[in-house]
Amino acid sequence: MNAGAPVYSLSPGFNKGEILIAGGGGVSKSGLPNSLIFAKINDDGSFQTIATRKFEKQVTCVTARLAKKKTYAAVAVGSEIILMNRRYEPITTFDTHMQKFIFRSLDIAPTGHIMVAVDGDDSLRLFSLPSLKEIASTHENSVQRASFMTIDGNLYIACASQNKIQILKPESDLPLVAESEEFQLEPKEVKCVDNVIYFNGADKKKMCSSIIKLAFNGSPNLAELSNVTPGAKMFTAMGVTSNSVLLATRDGDVVILNRFSLKISKIIPKVHTFIGSAITGVDNFVVSGSFDHSVVATEYHEVKQNFKKFIYLCVAVLLLAVFIGISVNHGK
Repeated sequence: MNAGAPVYSLSPGFNKGEILIAGGGGVSKSGLPNSLIFAKINDDGSFQTIATRKFEKQVTCVTARLAKKKTYAAVAVGSEIILMNRRYEPITTFDTHMQKFIFRSLDIAPTGHIMVAVDGDDSLRLFSLPSLKEIASTHENSVQRASFMTIDGNLYIACASQNKIQILKPESDLPLVAESEEFQLEPKEVKCVDNVIYFNGADKKKMCSSIIKLAFNGSPNLAELSNVTPGAKMFTAMGVTSNSVLLATRDGDVVILNRFSLKISKIIPKVHTFIGSAITGVDNFVVSGSFDHSVVATEYHEVKQNFKKFIYLCVAVLLLAVFIGISVNHGK
């Protein structure tokens, strides 16, 4: 699919097979639209455009969260955040008045009652929903990426702050409860599943990225579980599903890691002709976008972790049966 402009952000929608595509050429590039595209992925991986909304300023971030009672989507346009309801109708708007018309990240809490944003000034902002009232914020140049995580019913914010990962409570003073050691990597993405944090950091000197897996167990020091550099590639975008870590590269490749071992499950070369700028999972598809204006859905069926354990158990039982059979025959 040709989005008509550089793609900055992708998010699964509320409906099956739905994808939200944010991108644009900015105010200075004539001929390239700034838009939010609502599309559906067909069974064959092709796209069907449902609707397109155009804006005067660049569209740099989009997110959607399907909650039981509070279901919202949000899109960042220029210096503003626009909150939308389940029908994608605008509810309210908040203007950050920042000079850099780009947002680093947007994430709505699983409960749907608050949202965290990181703006172009590298400042974290916490909002209540649906009012978009600002609850808290940090000073400039303090946070690069942020994502919610839930542990035992308690909500936290995992953020890439300078060269480390920090865990904050989503309260008015944003108290720090845990942090990692410094990585000396440029933050590209931070994603969470349960109490596990996935960090994509770039080493520009070595021209490769590290994927670091950490755990928050209530201790003030985050436990580092894994630190890998898959294929010595530079990863420009990351997404996480229930079983996989999805990565887009500066060369236009897509790399899929097993979420538990961080080993490479699959490499899909040359999905795009230019930098992969966004990636996410929608049903059985890995959806990636690029600055070359393309959005591609690649079918990929995840191997369920429980199924893998079942296979290992079957192999173990088979080996045990063979061993018993050999022992019995030897005894005769």
